Amino acid sequence: MRYQAALRSDGVAFKAYGCAAQGEIDRAAKGRISAFNAPFFPVKHCASRAMLRVLKFTTTEETALAGIKTGYLPYPSILTNKDWQKKKGLIGKMKKTGIGSALDKAEAVHKKIDWAYLAVNRENPANMEELKKAIQEVKNYYAKLIVPYQKALTEVADTAEGAIKDVKKMIGGGSVVKAIEAIVKEAKTQRVTLKSFDFEADIKEVAERIERRQQLARVHMNDSLKKFVVGAKAFLSDPTPESWDKHIKQAGRSVSNSVKELEDYNRVFWKDFQKFGGFDLIAMKIDTRSPEFADITTKKVKAAVVQVKEIASFKG
Repeated sequence: MRYQAALRSDGVAFKAYGCAAQGEIDRAAKGRISAFNAPFFPVKHCASRAMLRVLKFTTTEETALAGIKTGYLPYPSILTNKDWQKKKGLIGKMKKTGIGSALDKAEAVHKKIDWAYLAVNRENPANMEELKKAIQEVKNYYAKLIVPYQKALTEVADTAEGAIKDVKKMIGGGSVVKAIEAIVKEAKTQRVTLKSFDFEADIKEVAERIERRQQLARVHMNDSLKKFVVGAKAFLSDPTPESWDKHIKQAGRSVSNSVKELEDYNRVFWKDFQKFGGFDLIAMKIDTRSPEFADITTKKVKAAVVQVKEIASFKG
């Protein structure tokens, strides 16, 4: 579904994937505003309209050319002070340019970046609320570390461009000028690349995966609840590790996954239901060899049955 965006004359940006009411859009523009800057959660039906966001864009730094998949961006060797020292020659040594210092600063900022934190799927969001949080975390990380790196690259480019004017006046400075021009070009390329990360594609992919999982969870929810109640009855008559694996583990996991992924159920029940650890004995820290296994698991299952019945009667 094609990405659309519009920027009104008052500077307010609207965006949506296909479903936005056209009355909201004064002037269409495609491909210039990043979903990173205007978080939106694309799904294949017009329920997405409720997710329409309105954000203000204060500078051109907040717009981006979509297209490059987010991921690790290596620091170019040409932007290292070590490389510059090799290329600046006698002319560069005679004339103080400030390029080396700017390069060191940019490289130091780059080393602080953990690129995995730019992925909205880093912690595999289970629902739209978790996706919202993931996008906000990416926004925060971008502002904290990527923006300073962009500024450091701008400083490199500006410093180098300023040096070109002076070096050109010096006899024999041709090769040094070329080296400086290459630094300017690479710094600007890095900066543009950072603005070109395709956050829209990442968000779209995660949102559609969430939608598919939620559709599946809705289909299987009632069946999972019934299977758990039946399995619980069988387990309570024989509370052994083998009985747990046969009657509780899978049925409980299915209910747990559905409650976590379906937002209405998540909001009401997940805070308590997550305490069952997905009905994984290791996650629940229950030792199958413990003489208290039967007592501990019996209490857990009885408590879970109470919640499962509440979930079954929930109307949303």
